[in-house]
Amino acid sequence: NKLRSFSVMEIKSASKLVSKC
Repeated sequence: NKLRSFSVMEIKSASKLVSKC
């Protein structure tokens, strides 16, 4: 469960960075 949550958080972070660009 923790690993999955971490993955989702990382993906969200990447999405935010892409959106900023």
